[in-house]
Amino acid sequence: MAQQTERRRYKRYSADGLKVTVTSITGSGQQEVSSEAKLKQPSLIPMDFNQHGIAVLTPHLFQIGQRLALQVREEGGSMLEVDGVIMSRCRQESWYRCGLTFDYKYSGDNLMNTALVELEHQAIN
Repeated sequence: MAQQTERRRYKRYSADGLKVTVTSITGSGQQEVSSEAKLKQPSLIPMDFNQHGIAVLTPHLFQIGQRLALQVREEGGSMLEVDGVIMSRCRQESWYRCGLTFDYKYSGDNLMNTALVELEHQAIN
């Protein structure tokens, strides 16, 4: 049996302590969910990340190529807003694991890459 090789070019770090919310830019966004339901089951669980992208678990069936506006919050409270594109999706039980690449060309803030690099460095230490 052939051993599967890692496709990622950059090391990923655990997204423990990060909270991510999304809004669809190109499609019909997530279904409306009551605040009570959101507390019982989060709509997005961040798995791992680096300065180039993030992997999340979600019950929503996002389409490959769909653009999303992401808000990434760390435990300290600082927030980063960045656009992302769904690059991969695979089913995991009743959820989907989606790989998003950050899309800097649509982000107006030139400090975005610096902030993501800093977030990555914090995860290392």
